Amino acid sequence: MAATPIKVVSADSHMTEPADLWTERLDQKFHDRAPRIIRSENRGTFIFVAPDIPAFPVAGGFAAGRSGEELREFI
Repeated sequence: MAATPIKVVSADSHMTEPADLWTERLDQKFHDRAPRIIRSENRGTFIFVAPDIPAFPVAGGFAAGRSGEELREFI
């Protein structure tokens, strides 16, 4: 009997929603309360903001698929 090849499934892969998920895809009646990603003017980083949640930086979480040159500008 031939050995069955082992397949590895990563259950710890990191996935991030698109940055415009809530502003572009959420029903308009919820738009004023939609979470959003903004660029911090004083720090130049991206911040996640939403009602009733303390704002926090998202660092390079939305950098997937960008080239090294794009990342320098993005992050």
